[in-house]
Amino acid sequence: MQTAAEQSNPPKCLFLSSIGCGGTSWVVKQMLQMIGGRSSFAYYERADARISGEEKVPYVLVRPAALKEKPGNGKYRLFQTDGTFERPIAKEDVAAFLFDALETDEWNCKGGF
Repeated sequence: MQTAAEQSNPPKCLFLSSIGCGGTSWVVKQMLQMIGGRSSFAYYERADARISGEEKVPYVLVRPAALKEKPGNGKYRLFQTDGTFERPIAKEDVAAFLFDALETDEWNCKGGF
């Protein structure tokens, strides 16, 4: 069995984690470590680093600032700052983004949301 990196046309990897991973927000990282524990957040950090360090497999890192229970508006973008004060995003928009990210290369090898 071949790994994704060994395939001639490797599949895209989508990884949904949290703001705070990959240096996106020191403040949020500290808060999440207090809530969920340092070791729990460390798993996200290791996975995030493993994926973003990949050179042969296309990936998209999705780190929403906060999820909300309202209808989506179809808008999403990369963080323009460290992400600490980004607005919450509708779960519906996160799901739409994941489908869009599969269909286009626009978001490949980028982190943030």
